[in-house]
Amino acid sequence: MSRRAFLLLCSIAVLVIAVATAMVIAAQGRDRAVAVGGGPMFPDFAERTADVVQVAVTTPRYSVTLERRGDSWVALELGDYPARTAPVAEVLAALATMTTVDPKTDNPDWYDFIGVGAPGGDDPAPGLRVTARAADGSTLADGIFGHRSTSIGYTRVGGTFVRRADEAGAWLVEGQMNVPGFLSEWFDQIVHVTGGEIARVSITEGGRLMFDAAKVDFATGRYQLTYVDPAAGPPRSTTDDDSIRSMTQALASTSFDGARPRDSVTFGPDARIIRFTTEPGLVLTLVVGEADGTVWVAYTAEAPAGTPAADTARGITERTGNWVFRLPDYRIAGLTQPLSRLIIPPETPPPQPLGAGQAPGLVPAIPFR
Repeated sequence: MSRRAFLLLCSIAVLVIAVATAMVIAAQGRDRAVAVGGGPMFPDFAERTADVVQVAVTTPRYSVTLERRGDSWVALELGDYPARTAPVAEVLAALATMTTVDPKTDNPDWYDFIGVGAPGGDDPAPGLRVTARAADGSTLADGIFGHRSTSIGYTRVGGTFVRRADEAGAWLVEGQMNVPGFLSEWFDQIVHVTGGEIARVSITEGGRLMFDAAKVDFATGRYQLTYVDPAAGPPRSTTDDDSIRSMTQALASTSFDGARPRDSVTFGPDARIIRFTTEPGLVLTLVVGEADGTVWVAYTAEAPAGTPAADTARGITERTGNWVFRLPDYRIAGLTQPLSRLIIPPETPPPQPLGAGQAPGLVPAIPFR
């Protein structure tokens, strides 16, 4: 065999060996990828999605436990108040479809960098925790969801760092967990009556009418004071329309921070009763009072049968009739403001003209007798 032929055979052998080695390495990589990534992040959940009856969500801002009742979901901590179905469905879909990509740190000192520290503790960068349980009490998924990842490359659903709550190791997964940023976003608005609709505002305290004002100009929102109790303001006072508007604004797009069963609260005799009457005929009565150190609001809605306002009243009753609500502070401030802020006292009488020979600031002389 010539030297040239021998060298050619050697080159071919080296090439074959190199290709074979590369194939083995690639196969090992594929096997390893199958072993550590590419599967469901929560296998039990993916297999038993239909069995889920309870979802607990804990974020740095709030915690809520949602339980399935037929085709609906209710919040256990809020007196079984009905939750919106859409955000619950989105959480369940995320748990079912998340797939592992790469294992990440199992060092708790590094959790801050990817946001998978447990919420509710001292971790400076906590994630959000979602736990899903079946009717038999078994836990189908329990994960802490951290920062979104830009290192995963292009995917339709993006990537997130996730840690199973009972494991130290975190994962980069394909998928995202989106939950409402605030507790109120899990629920529909309970009341929406605009200030422009309000025709009359009456306030009763201690069983006594203290304030009553009727709107006399719907274009400008100007009210006329029809009655004020002497304890609330002097006669001949007028309305402070801006302060009345700050009260009626509490009815527009009303959300809440907390709820409990209506029969669990007994309002004291000092509770304020505010009655708003709208031009279409809706009468919306709010009882505002304190219980257990918190100000709660109860709603009652009424309207003449067969009118459009009757449908509004029925919807408000369905959403509020069985509960009392803790409203955001800025709404409570408007509803509980002092009565004196709702009125403008009459102007101080102008000074009397000075008499002849009387200098300003001097007491008139008393003639001798």
